[in-house]
Amino acid sequence: MATAPRELGLLALIAPAPALPTLPPEAHGKPILVLLPVFTADPATADEVIEQLAALGMPVVNLVTKTPWLQANSMLDAIAP
Repeated sequence: MATAPRELGLLALIAPAPALPTLPPEAHGKPILVLLPVFTADPATADEVIEQLAALGMPVVNLVTKTPWLQANSMLDAIAP
């Protein structure tokens, strides 16, 4: 993050992987690193910035997608209003 663009926000946490259909069963219950990036600059440059995060290791699953700000801003409301 020291060299990341100012428009990149990143929430990082380590938690047991939930038993979700998007995660492989062998990951369920095991500690995983979750990176939740938010990039607020030109969407045309987002892939270049986000790819650098994916290159840090082998993701169990990559669910990063372009999301409108209002949706991204409210996605954690259920657990962190």
